Amino acid sequence: MYAVFLCNYDGAMALKNNADSQAVLIANDEVSPTVLAAPPKTWKEHWLDHEQLLSLVHHNEHVAVYYDKDVSRSVTWPFTYMAEVWQYTKKVYGKFGTDSRLYAIYHTNKYSGGHPSTYLDASHDHRNVIDVGPGPWKSGKGNDLDLCTHEVAHIVEDASKGKKGSPAFTIWDDSKWAEIF
Repeated sequence: MYAVFLCNYDGAMALKNNADSQAVLIANDEVSPTVLAAPPKTWKEHWLDHEQLLSLVHHNEHVAVYYDKDVSRSVTWPFTYMAEVWQYTKKVYGKFGTDSRLYAIYHTNKYSGGHPSTYLDASHDHRNVIDVGPGPWKSGKGNDLDLCTHEVAHIVEDASKGKKGSPAFTIWDDSKWAEIF
C-alpha cells in the first residue's frame, strides 16, 4: 500500500509513506501548489458613494491591485509593497477567510482618505479590501505607504480570528491600533 500526505502551502515540505510504511520527506517541487483563480479583470464599485469601474493591473497569490481610469499605470510600487504587507499580516495574524488575497483599490483625486472592508462583510463582495482615494500615488513614500498600511490595520482589527468588528474601536478610535500595527 502506498499512502501520500501532501500539504499545499508556502514553504511546504511533506511526508509520504512508501510501500514499506517508511516516511519519506519530499521537497517543495514535488508538492503541487494550490492554484488561485485569477481575480476579475474589472470590478464595478457598488459601495458607499463609489461607482467607478476598476481595472485589474496586477495580481499574484497575495494581492489583486485595481486602479480606476485616472491612476497612472506607471505607478507600480503597490504591487510589491502591498504583497509584502499582506504576507506579513497573514504570517503574524493568521488567515482572513478562504481567499488568500488582499484586494487593493487605488483612485486618483477622488474620495479623501480610504476605507477597508473584510471577507466578513458583503458590501465589498466578501473580500479583504483597502480602497484609497486621494492619489496620485507617484512617490511610494510617506502618506502613500501610511494610508495603505493604515487600512490593512483596520482589516486586522475588524476581522481577526474570524470575528467581525472591533470591541476596542471605541477606545482606539480610527488611528491608535493602526499606529501599533
